[in-house]
Amino acid sequence: MGLKGFVDFMAKMGLMIRDDPPKVIDCAARQWGEAKAGWALSVESTPGTEKDDPPTLSIVIRNVGTAKQTLTVPGWMHFYAVELHETNGTEVPMAPFGKTALDPSRRSHIEAEIAPGEWVETMIPLGSFFNVRGKPGLLATARATVAPGIELLSNTAPV
Repeated sequence: MGLKGFVDFMAKMGLMIRDDPPKVIDCAARQWGEAKAGWALSVESTPGTEKDDPPTLSIVIRNVGTAKQTLTVPGWMHFYAVELHETNGTEVPMAPFGKTALDPSRRSHIEAEIAPGEWVETMIPLGSFFNVRGKPGLLATARATVAPGIELLSNTAPV
């Protein structure tokens, strides 16, 4: 992994901030799970930056309602539950880093106000959170609870 790969990895972990131009997501080109309570969830896999890097999972939550909405969510990775399976249905186990990162003692809460049509993206480096090496043809799905009793389910994306 070169210097750019290391800086990208650190930024994805939230350990560093880069001054990248604002990212544009083509919401019409993405697949989405069923909308509920004015929210929709989408997952999409992107290849690693280097030849041997595992893919990254892009999770986008979008306000598909007509009014500004506020989410109070556990910070960082605690909002989403990512399910990663092999094509035969076998669940891919979490890596030690993933288990540590999702330790409930690391939870904090943040509020996010999202205008109609706006979105928030979270990038998950799958090789850090899951044991994906040597496992081609994986499928990813994400879940998020936006309010008590209201759980979003994303589309299922190939990884």
